Amino acid sequence: MIRVHKPPTPPQTLTTRGAARAKDDCDSYLAHRWEYRRGDKRFDFDKRIYGAPDVRNALLLARHGKCAFCEAKIAHIAAGDVEHFRPKGGVWRRGALTLPGYYWLAYDWDNLLLACQLCNQRHKRNRFPLAAGSRRARSHRADLTREVPRYIHPGQEDPAGRVGFREHLAFAVSDDPRGRATIRGLGLNRAALLEARERALNVLRTLRDLVANQPRTPYHQAAERILHNATRDDAEYAAMARAFLGSSLPSDTPAASPPTATPPASR
Repeated sequence: MIRVHKPPTPPQTLTTRGAARAKDDCDSYLAHRWEYRRGDKRFDFDKRIYGAPDVRNALLLARHGKCAFCEAKIAHIAAGDVEHFRPKGGVWRRGALTLPGYYWLAYDWDNLLLACQLCNQRHKRNRFPLAAGSRRARSHRADLTREVPRYIHPGQEDPAGRVGFREHLAFAVSDDPRGRATIRGLGLNRAALLEARERALNVLRTLRDLVANQPRTPYHQAAERILHNATRDDAEYAAMARAFLGSSLPSDTPAASPPTATPPASR
């Protein structure tokens, strides 16, 4: 997990249709608060708004086609889910769904991320735990700043200080409680993901050892550039690569340049 840098200006669909729909939902809640809390009345969220092409494309570009949580590349095999960091419909708490959810954030740009189906639908789902003593916002009139989420929001903070890597295994830095909750709740050490990260790590290890221990050859420049590119924001599992490679990369190799050496690319 790395920081997601989204454009500060929301896509037009959210500022027009999304803003109008959010106002209608807020007005409806005020008129039927107890019906919504009992579940007798539910919000009918419009996926055509928060999942509109301009919204999805902006999220894809901001995240370089990667899941905001696990960093797996998803754009080439699936559309990905437009994920609500704070669940819009309800919050799973103590074995039951608390209603309503963060309905007023259903079309809010800051609350939207791009996630793979496994992170979103199998692991995070409607879970949004808060730190002990934190007061949950129950309506659009509540103060969100009083909440202390246990999950890290990669669009609003840098996860690096809380989630680190020992080779391909994610761990909570200094046993940070939010790091632990994020890793566990989002399945960042699930078996298939560990296997995929380990494969990527083995390639990095081989190239690093070649650069460090073998006599200089024309292949070194290509290897160095591949290592640098593995740490870029658009690289799959960039957080793991940064932790593994650390300061071992030569400082004079431009990371942004694509491999141009004569030997064929090794990936």
